Amino acid sequence: MTESLIESDETTQAILAAALEQFGHHGFQATRLTAVAREAGVSRPTLYARFESKTELLRAVVQGLNSDSLERARQAAAKEDALEARLSRVVLAYYGDSHRALHGLPHIAELAQAHGPLVREITDKSEASLRALLLTVLPEDCGALTSKRALDLLVLSPAGLKAGGASPKVYQARLRGLATAVAHAVES
Repeated sequence: MTESLIESDETTQAILAAALEQFGHHGFQATRLTAVAREAGVSRPTLYARFESKTELLRAVVQGLNSDSLERARQAAAKEDALEARLSRVVLAYYGDSHRALHGLPHIAELAQAHGPLVREITDKSEASLRALLLTVLPEDCGALTSKRALDLLVLSPAGLKAGGASPKVYQARLRGLATAVAHAVES
């Protein structure tokens, strides 16, 4: 039920935006659906007509964030350019924009930990799609790297690049550096 609603009407989008804000600022346990409904400008029955539970609402929020990131990455990959520029755009679109949107929300890490299996399931599917997309950007012959290693670097490294509570600006610079390093290794 929830998956089809992600692309749905303005009311659903308002609920999802309000839920992200509430979950991010208060955590899953402390978030009240009454507060989500109030922030979205809808009644609780309207919210419950779209989402059966707080867990389903969290699932929809995470799916929406991942879908948005993947769509931005697809658009970035569609622009023909030098490998370094394309990889940089794709990685920044997928990881950088989300980090900027979530940076400063104090309970985002807690949500990922407390609901690890739910978040991991959605994220794994999204990362598999990102890998498939990156394969269309990378050349068939990846030079010094195998395509698997190049994909691993581009998909797994961004989590470590957030170390030290990197600001969005610092994180984006690190992502560009990653894309540059992979492009140079592939082209060598």
